[in-house]
Amino acid sequence: MGNNNNFTNDMKIHKIIIGLISIFLLVNSSASDPPDIVGTISMRAGEVIKAVYCFFFSITTAVASALIVISGITWISSMGDTEKIYQAKMRIIWSLIAMILITIACPLINILAQAAGATPVDCACF
Repeated sequence: MGNNNNFTNDMKIHKIIIGLISIFLLVNSSASDPPDIVGTISMRAGEVIKAVYCFFFSITTAVASALIVISGITWISSMGDTEKIYQAKMRIIWSLIAMILITIACPLINILAQAAGATPVDCACF
């Protein structure tokens, strides 16, 4: 019974995080100018890869950071419950793995691009 309640609480937290991210994206997209379709189509492949990478880098970093904070709070407030501590540790570990993978993704793309004879992509998002 306790496991189902923890799962329900975790699902509520994840829904709240997804909702906040959606609101953030809607506010940011509505405040900017409409996209230039012709300019977007004519972008070079490197620019498209960089745009996609930066998008996923931003989302992954935001979600992973939020999950680390929430997991830390869960761990602190677990009051010695080993199952809650284990779940919090696993969320922190997987969040860190996601952050590491997204950080090394662009350099790996550059290695593959150079091996294929293509121009490397600029990995600086901000």
